Amino acid sequence: MKRARADDAALVREDATPLSDTDDYAPLLAQIGDARIVLIGEASHGTHEFYRERALITRRLIEEKGFGAVVVEADWPDAYRVNRFVRGLPGDAEAVEALDSFKRFPVWMWRNAEEYYRAMFGRRVESWNLRDTHMMETLRALLTHVSQVSGGARGIIWAHNSHLGDARATQMGESGELNLGQLTREAYGEQVCSLGFTTHAGTVTAAADWDEPAQRMRVRPSLPGSYERLFHNAEIERFMLRLDDPDTRRALRERRLERAIGVIYRPDTERMSHYFHAYLPEQFDAVLHIDETHALEPLDVWSRDEADAPETYPSAL
Repeated sequence: MKRARADDAALVREDATPLSDTDDYAPLLAQIGDARIVLIGEASHGTHEFYRERALITRRLIEEKGFGAVVVEADWPDAYRVNRFVRGLPGDAEAVEALDSFKRFPVWMWRNAEEYYRAMFGRRVESWNLRDTHMMETLRALLTHVSQVSGGARGIIWAHNSHLGDARATQMGESGELNLGQLTREAYGEQVCSLGFTTHAGTVTAAADWDEPAQRMRVRPSLPGSYERLFHNAEIERFMLRLDDPDTRRALRERRLERAIGVIYRPDTERMSHYFHAYLPEQFDAVLHIDETHALEPLDVWSRDEADAPETYPSAL
């Protein structure tokens, strides 16, 4: 078998597309092809690079592929941030002009309702399934509306990896959870293309607990045995990996740990609170890895900075 003796990190390194600017997304756009729905994830809600890269990809989908609707999982401040990133990327002189047409496209928002998250600590499966089923119903209605207005509908979805990676390929799916990624694939098949994000270490904006202020927190280096650590070992700072390549799928053949950071980040119980088992090639069509990421700047002033605390804070695993 081709490259049978190479280790998995070497296989990833060989198949990865290093990313340095927006032109590097040509392979991704080719993979998306004529897909009607593009799901663009994030491994945390509070990472600057995830928003930036999603905005760059979204811009190209609008300009080059004719996408006419964007749906985001967000509260109002985050919906504002989407416009801020997509319409005018910092340091990108052409961004404002290129995305001025974005103002003519509808942006919808699923409200990031706190009661759903609180309910997860009780009947987690039921509340999660209710939420993602509602997302799917809303998406169907949206695509129908846009199609009636413009004669065609191609939508871009921004949400957390946990909503957009097919639940059937995860530990949560084994416990009865479903999600938007699964539902869209079941309904639209090959018309869906999904992109996940991962990171090894850095900082993130998150809260330590419910009703506590946002903090700039240090993200612990990824655990051995995780996809994030495998990608870190590939020794490429930023890369995209298509998951439909047979050799890539072989490199990722084993079920591994995967990290998800949401509204809350608890480094002291990170393995239990933020990792789950998954089979990445069945979750997503492609994955974008940024080895070191940085915290998203809070829009409000009710926040504090814990990123400079010792790396063992608040306790070692």
